[in-house]
Amino acid sequence: MRRRPLLNMLVISPKGEMFLKAVDTGGETKDAAYIAGQLIDCIREVGADSIIQVVTDSATVCKVAGRLVEQEFSWITWTPCTPHSLDLLLEDVGKLPWVAEVVVEAKAVVKFITNHRQSQVLFRGKSTLDLLKPGDTCFATNFIMFGPHAGGERGVARAGCRPGVEGVEREVQSFG
Repeated sequence: MRRRPLLNMLVISPKGEMFLKAVDTGGETKDAAYIAGQLIDCIREVGADSIIQVVTDSATVCKVAGRLVEQEFSWITWTPCTPHSLDLLLEDVGKLPWVAEVVVEAKAVVKFITNHRQSQVLFRGKSTLDLLKPGDTCFATNFIMFGPHAGGERGVARAGCRPGVEGVEREVQSFG
């Protein structure tokens, strides 16, 4: 199912994780009542006595849905998804002017290296790290992209300073 809005239901227990089902929400109004209804149906399907926690992203509609679930089942706690919350935090940090500038520069360096074969060869010869291209849906990938390259000896800098490689040295240095 590509490009369809899905509500994924997973069950996690001490014995492991299990994908329960995906609900195609296309054509539905994804308000708190709808999401809570889907969660409550899933809770009943699994067995309400077996559930102690529901985790969703931290969107307002999901917060309200979580509260509706808690009203229905007093022993079940709603919790926002930690990675989603951290991604939102990093997105806010990324809006700081100096951070946004670093992100733009890091993307330019990654793009340059990945689009030029000789630069790729130099980078791979000098670094044990992989270059990552950030995804559109998760801002944290911007920090993951350049995080390993911050501080210490970097493959990008060493590849750009290798003597005897015409043109590449000048082009890579123009980014710094």
